Amino acid sequence: LCKGMFENAPEGRISQKKVVENCLSLTQEDVAKLFAESKKGWDLVVFAAGCDAPRSNAVPDVIEQSSAVSRLYFWLLAEAQRADNVKGIFVLVRGCFAEDKKTHSKAGLGITMGSTLFGMSNSARMELEGVPIQFCDTEYFVQEGDSNLYARLASELFRVNTFGHVDVRILNSGRYVQRRINSTPYEAAAKAFPMPPEG
Repeated sequence: LCKGMFENAPEGRISQKKVVENCLSLTQEDVAKLFAESKKGWDLVVFAAGCDAPRSNAVPDVIEQSSAVSRLYFWLLAEAQRADNVKGIFVLVRGCFAEDKKTHSKAGLGITMGSTLFGMSNSARMELEGVPIQFCDTEYFVQEGDSNLYARLASELFRVNTFGHVDVRILNSGRYVQRRINSTPYEAAAKAFPMPPEG
């Protein structure tokens, strides 16, 4: 998924990149070394470990991988805060907000792999105020060579004006945005919410 996204990046946007395969075997010290490799810091860190499917859809395998992904993301956030030279974090997951029964039936329990990263990203935005964090969900099943989807993911990766302000879903059917807005004007009305008698 990342390879296709990087290949479709706008020309001249990537001058240096480091791709880490088998990232779930990393320790916190390994993550710290990756942050220290670039003396000037990293303009953008792409975290896509939540896209990898577990060994199987058996509950122990899903829990094991989900725990490893969450732990790795926690270490990444901790090191980003320490390093103080990261300009943005892009979190990519697949199928996290999928609603259709067909996708869930085909993917199985493994579709939940990146689900913890959504909440962690929202919490991290409060802790790492100087580091914008962009959360992006995409199709669970991506066709090899689907350059249209890859190009749209790459576009989202480098969309400067909204980076870190919204959570997005990039699907074959379009771009869907979840915005966070202040609830104070709605709370000011102080109207009771009408509850239905049943349901």
